[in-house]
Amino acid sequence: MATWIYPFYKISDEIIRPWIPIKIINPKNDKTINILALLDTGADHCVFPKFVAEQATLDLKADAISNETMQGLAETKIEVWKHAFKIHLLSPDQKTVVCKSKDLIVGCVDHDNIPPILGFSNFMCDFKITFNHATKKIIIDDRPKI
Repeated sequence: MATWIYPFYKISDEIIRPWIPIKIINPKNDKTINILALLDTGADHCVFPKFVAEQATLDLKADAISNETMQGLAETKIEVWKHAFKIHLLSPDQKTVVCKSKDLIVGCVDHDNIPPILGFSNFMCDFKITFNHATKKIIIDDRPKI
């Protein structure tokens, strides 16, 4: 049971956003990717860009468990190919794993126009997360019960 405090990050010319460091693991071959992912409170599910599947040595379409069309932003529909991944939360200094997920099914899109997105139903629901815009800090507590 622990609490971790992360800074908001500004990537290139974007506004400051709640990015956190994670390790994405392909459970079939243990191929890992360390990356910053966006905590998106408006996203129901995690969604990864195509390069995550490629770096995890997955064929986006051929290795998919299934595919489906999901609701995107507003009326936009997006097609995703679902793959099993583990998502490990890294410490704020990005040196150690502080929390490990079970196997998750994550949709991957066929482009790299989005960042890795961490959604509510299969990632954020396991934590109590506070976004403190005044201090530009993200507080993640692995004890979600109040």
